[in-house]
Amino acid sequence: MKNIILFLTMAVIVLTGCKPKYPESPKYTIISGDDIRKFIVETNHVNAGDCTMMVDNSYAVPTIEWIKKDYTPIFKQFLFDNQLNSYEGGKNECDKFSYYGVTVGHMMHFHSNSPANTGLSIGEFTYMVTLTPHDIMFFVATDESGKLKLVFYEPQAQQIFELDPADVGVLGWRM
Repeated sequence: MKNIILFLTMAVIVLTGCKPKYPESPKYTIISGDDIRKFIVETNHVNAGDCTMMVDNSYAVPTIEWIKKDYTPIFKQFLFDNQLNSYEGGKNECDKFSYYGVTVGHMMHFHSNSPANTGLSIGEFTYMVTLTPHDIMFFVATDESGKLKLVFYEPQAQQIFELDPADVGVLGWRM
């Protein structure tokens, strides 16, 4: 009997592919790429010239609550499922964590009922930490009052954190 249960359990795992269950589609605010760039530059003192790439004409802007409650658990699951949750110098460093995080965000956006022709307002942000470049992520998101915020996210810790771009040497950002 135990063998039959084990066999059936394994069959369910194989057939379902252990895919993450994506949350219900968030209620996005849609903002043009030009307005996103202007917001980042004017509100957060980040030089537009530091942007190496911004390819979409409009962006779906999530809420900070979505980042915490929907995005973060799926990102953590992705890291653990793929054995990418540990820093390894020269192999799995900060830039890779940012790549993974941005990719997961775009996967979630793809699987949502997001408006056509929009990108998710998520990107990579590189700055100097005591003469060493460090790569993190950022979101342009709305707070509970609907106000736009530049939200910095440390993908190695899978959490939002405070960073004032005026206090660090910004090397670049891209969406």
